[in-house]
Amino acid sequence: MVNVAAPAPDAGFEVEIADIEVAERLRAIDPAHVALIAGSMQERGQLTPILVRRRQGRKGKPYILVAGGHRVEAANLLAWSKIRIVLFDGSEGDARMAEIDENLIRHELNPFDRAVFMAERKNLYEELHPEARQGGDRRSEEFQNDTVSVWSFSKDTAEKCGINARTIERAVRIATQLCPEAKKRIPGTWLAKKQAELLALTHLEPAHQLLALDMLLASAPTVTTVEAARKIVQGVREETKSDTDRQLEKLVEAWQRAGAPARRAFLALRQAAGDLETNPKLEQVA
Repeated sequence: MVNVAAPAPDAGFEVEIADIEVAERLRAIDPAHVALIAGSMQERGQLTPILVRRRQGRKGKPYILVAGGHRVEAANLLAWSKIRIVLFDGSEGDARMAEIDENLIRHELNPFDRAVFMAERKNLYEELHPEARQGGDRRSEEFQNDTVSVWSFSKDTAEKCGINARTIERAVRIATQLCPEAKKRIPGTWLAKKQAELLALTHLEPAHQLLALDMLLASAPTVTTVEAARKIVQGVREETKSDTDRQLEKLVEAWQRAGAPARRAFLALRQAAGDLETNPKLEQVA
């Protein structure tokens, strides 16, 4: 039997795992990640406490998990009865924000999961900071409010989570522009790890998003990119070109790239070979 290492000394204190309520999480538990953490905890102990808050009232378990779901599952996998915690002092909304920020800071999220967390963070931020949506005159109030809100949210997220504005913008687009049914089908698939493909999918209307997913996520996929799926669902036909057309395109491209001396030398060569008649106008073009 393998000896399980005791949790390493750290801030906080130990409580019974059975006393912690694990509510619905934004991020599904990944068994592979749990196994990885369990291996580390078995070898080194629990280096990082989980974050919990005390329950208000007597009903239910005394603690509610804020952040550290994978560590709790890892402790269960190791058959630990206790786990080290740190108490969170804040509202339910603050606790939700703490859960989101911890996941974003750890950089363990794939592009789709990051988008889900980022969108939830934006919603929570606007609830906790309603002043971010205030301001602007009547004619442009909606536009200015949205602009101020996005700027304020991006600034706060960059400061708290160390994520640049471009990454934030892309994540929010993925979360807000994919239709609800599409967002249900993507988690756990290869597509969840491909940010460029997810962004491409956001440019399709909802019905086309679902048709594209039918092709991309089929047991025997008929396409491997969103762009290929888009062409099929939108009825875009590839233009077929003859060998002559393709060769002509290459000649034209080469001519356009060439400088005047090279063009004159080319014309002289073709004239010497008898392919062209001597023509002063052609020399002027070159």
